[in-house]
Amino acid sequence: PVASSVHGMLDTFWTEKLPEPADAAEKLLMRIATEVAEREESWLPASRFHDQKPLLDKLEAARIVHRDPSRRRIGFRHQLWFQHARARAFTVEHGTLSTFVLKRQQTLSIRPLLLNSLQYLRDVDTAAYERELPALLSSDVRAHLRGLVLDMLRHVEAIRPIEARLVLQETRTDRGPRVLASLAGSPPWFDILADGALPDLLQQRPAPANLAQFLRATAATRSDRTCKLLRDYWVQDALMLPQLAWVLSQFAVWPDDAVAMAERAARSKDVADWVVRAMASSLSVARPSEAPRVVRAFLEPHIERCIHAQPDTDPEDPAGIQDQEEPLRHL
Repeated sequence: PVASSVHGMLDTFWTEKLPEPADAAEKLLMRIATEVAEREESWLPASRFHDQKPLLDKLEAARIVHRDPSRRRIGFRHQLWFQHARARAFTVEHGTLSTFVLKRQQTLSIRPLLLNSLQYLRDVDTAAYERELPALLSSDVRAHLRGLVLDMLRHVEAIRPIEARLVLQETRTDRGPRVLASLAGSPPWFDILADGALPDLLQQRPAPANLAQFLRATAATRSDRTCKLLRDYWVQDALMLPQLAWVLSQFAVWPDDAVAMAERAARSKDVADWVVRAMASSLSVARPSEAPRVVRAFLEPHIERCIHAQPDTDPEDPAGIQDQEEPLRHL
């Protein structure tokens, strides 16, 4: 049978390669993996396992562990075997993953072990996973590790109810911007947040960091829903027009409401001309006949200011004319 995941493949190899007695071999490997992780060293003294020498010799023959040239130290032959053995150990030790992480969260070596073990729990032990996940997203865990957990959640194929609930809770804390940054570009997570947290976030002033980036990252695939959110919460607020325009510039499908919002944003003096260019360029691909509306909306106030500019004492440079023309030349 074809393995459905890396962990499924490793479990298959594990079952096929473990020497007899398999239960004793697995316990020994989990013991070695636990001590390697506790000591944060790749090698352990072989003398620590002198009572298991026959079984250790079998594991070495199976190419799961190996000894150093002196034959006095033992370690895993490959990092994957170590991570897999440690992940399996967490399935039989309730609550130990979050405890282990909290004790060692200042070290970089914890990152791959956390990611691999948490994914393994998600695959094989739902109850343990649902116990560990809240602890790993708590404020006691350092930001770089919470971010790692969120990055993993961004790529899950089927979002579970507990994952959605915890993420929605996180968006309502001061850690919300990190959540938005991690999940940006994921259509399933956009759908969940659009039904939950986004309306509240879009009403906050100033807007939370990374909110516009989150909207922009899925604008190409969720144009209709993004358009509705922008229309309901941002388009009437002049302060939000620069961010609204930046989001619209990523649209692949342009509803009529989006075109009208682009016109309004283009008239704002706070929207940079390069953003207007990006909106017009994106609109010209989807609806070529509508793109000139955005260009006209941008040009009209500049042309009006040029027309009404009063000459100063320098006949070569009517007051502000060159400055007024600068955005036109850029566009």
